[in-house]
Parts: sequence; structure tokens; C-alpha cells
Amino acid sequence: MRVPRLLALLSLVLLTGCVGSPLHNATHPDRQFYEKDGHHIVVLKQPDHWAAWYDGKKLFYFVPNLNELKPIQVEAIEHVSGCKVMDARHFANGQPAYLMAHVICPDGTTL
Repeated sequence: MRVPRLLALLSLVLLTGCVGSPLHNATHPDRQFYEKDGHHIVVLKQPDHWAAWYDGKKLFYFVPNLNELKPIQVEAIEHVSGCKVMDARHFANGQPAYLMAHVICPDGTTL
């Protein structure tokens, strides 16, 4: 029984440092928060995209309908980044409603 717990703990420690992992993202000091219509969105610039995910603010919660949530997430990324979202899609990475987006900025740079 101790071996599976030890392996789980070791895996968690290893994932803490992985860029883009749920634990890394959830504790990243540069993450920013956006709220609209009672939806709490976390926004973070990743090395190759912008990310936004839903934060239910509780231990147990339901994730809203993705079609309802996506425009709010896009708005959150545009607000935080100061850029326009060109394309965005939800991606299953272990975080609730994780949205990957690519943007174009006023100076012409893209991410």
C-alpha cells in the first residue's frame, strides 16, 4: 500500500516543474484572474500559446457548458494579453475547460 502512495507523490513532485502541467499552471506566480457573469477564469501565457481555464473556487464544482464559457475565456485572454485572439480551442489537459489560444498583438507579433 505504501508503494502506490510513494509513486503518486513522486509523480506529483515531478509534474510540479513541468511547464503546462495542471499543478504548475495552478501555482504559477504570473497567472491572472478574470471574472464575468460569476465565472472565474484564470489566464496564463504559456511558451507557445495563451491559456485560460475555469476556476470553480470550491473543492467540488460543475464546469459550465463550454459553448457558454468559451467567449468569456477569449475575452479574458484578450483583456490580459492586450491582443486579439485569432483561434482558440478547448484542450483536455487535466484542468477544467482548458482553452488554448493564439493571439495577434497591435505591434504585429503573434503567439
